[in-house]
Amino acid sequence: MFSTYLGGTGPDIGYGIGVDAKSDVYVTGSTNSSNFLVVKAIESIYNGAEDAFVAEVSSAPTSGVKFTPSALDFGTVMQNTTSAAMTVTVTSTGNATLTIHSITLTGVNSKMFSETNTCPGSLANGATCTLTVTFSPTVGGTLAAAITLDTDAPGSPQVVNLSGTGMQMTPQVSLFPSFLTFAGQTVGSSSAPQTVTLVNNGTGPLTITMVTITGGNHNDFSQTNNCGTTVNANGTCTINVVFTPSVAGTRTATLSVVDNAVPSTQIVSLTGGEDFTLFSAPSGETVTAGQPTTFTITAVPSLNFNQTITFSCKNPPAGVTCLFTPATLTLDGTDAASTTLTVMTTARTLLPVGGGRGGRPWIPWLGGALVCAGLVAVLLAGERERARFALGVLLLLAFAAAGCGGGSGIVGTPAGSYSITVNGTVGSLTETTTVNLVVN
Repeated sequence: MFSTYLGGTGPDIGYGIGVDAKSDVYVTGSTNSSNFLVVKAIESIYNGAEDAFVAEVSSAPTSGVKFTPSALDFGTVMQNTTSAAMTVTVTSTGNATLTIHSITLTGVNSKMFSETNTCPGSLANGATCTLTVTFSPTVGGTLAAAITLDTDAPGSPQVVNLSGTGMQMTPQVSLFPSFLTFAGQTVGSSSAPQTVTLVNNGTGPLTITMVTITGGNHNDFSQTNNCGTTVNANGTCTINVVFTPSVAGTRTATLSVVDNAVPSTQIVSLTGGEDFTLFSAPSGETVTAGQPTTFTITAVPSLNFNQTITFSCKNPPAGVTCLFTPATLTLDGTDAASTTLTVMTTARTLLPVGGGRGGRPWIPWLGGALVCAGLVAVLLAGERERARFALGVLLLLAFAAAGCGGGSGIVGTPAGSYSITVNGTVGSLTETTTVNLVVN
C-alpha cells in the first residue's frame, strides 16, 4: 500500500483508479489547474475548464535531478574579459541512479559562456557533481544562454539558465591642465617645458592618431610626448610644451590630441609672450582753440610684462601737440601705471598782408607811399605832364599789388572733431588707445 499527492492548485477531481499487473496505479479525472503535473504528456498545456487527465503512478524506481542554484547571473563584465567562475551543484534526487546522456551549452549567446563539469555518465541516488561556468562577453548588452542536461529523469532535458551583461570597452580622455600660460617670455628665447597629462579613465584602450599644435601662432610653440599610439584603460602619458616667441605681444595656439574617444579631439589652450593694454579717460574733451586739455593714459600689464613703454600721438591735427608726463612708464608685471597726456591746441589768427613766410612787408608800404606822391604830382603838373604822371601812378599801383603776393590766411587749430591715436611702444610692439577732441 502507498500514497501520494496528485494535482495542482485548482479544483481537481478523480473519477476512476486502477492497478495493472506491475502494480502501477492509473488515475483518471478532470483538472482545473494550470500547473497540473505532466510528464511526457501528449498534451502538456492546460486548455480551459475541466481538462481530462490520465495519470500513471509508477511503482518502479525513478531517477530525478536537482540544480543548486537553478540559474546563474554574472552581472556586468567588461567586454573581452572573462568573469570569475560560478558553479552549479547537480544532485541525483530520485530513487534510482541518474543517467546523464549529455551536457551542452545552448542558446543564441552560448559562445559567450564556457562550461566544465565533474559529472560522470551516471550519478547514484543522492550523489552530486559540479558544473563550472564562466562568462566572456565580446559585445556589449544583455546576453543569455543555458546549460542543457539530457538525462533519463522525468522532464528531461533539464535546463540551467545563464545571463550576464557585457560592458562595451570605451576610452574616455582627460587632459590636465586645460590651458598653459607662458608669461614673461622674451622674443627669441625658449621657455622651460610645461607638462600636460593625458589620462584614459575609460574602460577600453585609447588609440591616438596624432598630437599636434594648431592656431594662428602655432610656430611659436612645440611639443614632445611619450604617448605612443595606444594608452590602455586607466593609463596615462605626458605631453611637454615649449614656447619660443618670434615677435613681441600675446601669442596663442591650441594643443590638440586626435584619438578614438568621444569626442575625437581633445584640446589645451596655449598662451604666451609679454603684452600690455592701454586705456584712456575721459573718453573725450571739448576746448576752444588755444586752450589745452588733459587725458589720463593707463597701461595694464599682462603675462608679467615689466618693460618700459614710450608714448606718442600718431598724426595729430594741425596746430595740436601732445605732451606726456611722464614720457615713459616702466611696468612691474602686475600693477597698472598711468601717464598724463596734455593736448595743446593753437589759437586761430589772421596773417597780415604779405606776412606769410618769405613775404616782404615793406613792399606794400613803399608802393602806397609812391602812389600818394604820384597823385600829388599829377595835381600840380600841366596837362602834358599829367598824362605822364598818370601812367606812372598806374605802374606804381601794379608794383604795390605785386607786393601783396605773400598772401594772407588763418593759422591755428581748425574747429572740428578729432580722434587722436595714442601709441605705446616697446621695441617692435605697439599698443594703442584713442582720445576724442572737439575744438571750437
